[in-house]
Amino acid sequence: MKQLYRCLKFALECLAPHYCRVCRRRSNSHAALCTACATTLPDARRACPRCAMPETDGHLCGRCQVSPPSFDAAFAPYRYADPIASTICALKYGGDLTAARLLGQLLADGVSGGRLARPDLIVPVPLHPRKIMGRGFNQSIEIGRVTARRLNIPLAIGAVRRTRHTPAQQTLSLADRRRNVRDAFLVTTPPAARRIALVDDVMTSGATLDALARALKSAGDYEVHAWVCARA
Repeated sequence: MKQLYRCLKFALECLAPHYCRVCRRRSNSHAALCTACATTLPDARRACPRCAMPETDGHLCGRCQVSPPSFDAAFAPYRYADPIASTICALKYGGDLTAARLLGQLLADGVSGGRLARPDLIVPVPLHPRKIMGRGFNQSIEIGRVTARRLNIPLAIGAVRRTRHTPAQQTLSLADRRRNVRDAFLVTTPPAARRIALVDDVMTSGATLDALARALKSAGDYEVHAWVCARA
């Protein structure tokens, strides 16, 4: 049986070889990233444990010491720089759903390698229906599906909904970002879980994840973690 499996696996690789998303060359692994390009990923280790801000030597950053976010901890395996940034943009703005598979795999691998506290449930950051109609999908759900499957953790898509259609955060100042997403989330089905991991593509100011964590904590006694593919 093992011999048959190896033969089938070899045949599949010949008929449908894997190609690296970054260099577009044939990959020497089953991931969508070759070994060489994997070494170029912008590591975000030694980050603030509360908001995942890079280069704090693992200590709380100044902002979290003065005004910590509503979520209890955050994790980002990478900084928002290429090739991670271009992969996120390909998914978010180019509709390349194959990028979600790579991002979800990298996030799950980072969580496993970081030996993080295991959550009971994964909740992807919801988009407003108008945004989904325009984009056609929610990138956080697509990433969350892959991450949840690889980590064998349940995914709750409808637990929280976005109640207001808000302007894009990228164009706003920090204060405006916080006002923009204030009370923008409603917990429709309080999760039957104690520890929840929120999943999103990228964290810049953390305002969106902070507002979502605040909504969840208002609905129950939850420990909320924020997992993102990249930290800006």
